[in-house]
Amino acid sequence: MTSVIRDDIRLVALGDSVTAGMGDPVPGRGWAGLLAEALGAGGPVALTNLAVRGACSADLASEQLPRALPLRPSVTTILIGVNDTLRGRFVPTAIARDLEQAIAGLTGAGSIVVTATLPDPACCCAFRTRSAARWPAAST
Repeated sequence: MTSVIRDDIRLVALGDSVTAGMGDPVPGRGWAGLLAEALGAGGPVALTNLAVRGACSADLASEQLPRALPLRPSVTTILIGVNDTLRGRFVPTAIARDLEQAIAGLTGAGSIVVTATLPDPACCCAFRTRSAARWPAAST
């Protein structure tokens, strides 16, 4: 868990390695850190990044949500799902259920929830064949 910057906006980042900052040249920053820095230009922001490398949507609902709620975030970001799709556990109804549970819990606690996605991997020619079986509508 990383807390940085200030404390008028309580920003909590949930998700997987993308949100945790894997691959960012600045350790622990990631896109959530960049967002906090940008929001901080307009006033104080406190960032707590609860994202975990390898997390799936079930982890969001069962592990990250219970850790986020006591922080009383004013804004929460969620970017998760890549591991659900790439590890053979792609069950859209389960992913939707987990996301809905997290979003309902956070909005019910007064947080603004911002969801994000990555670009559609089916658009990449090298990935198109592998993804066709999992995302038939996305591969056409």
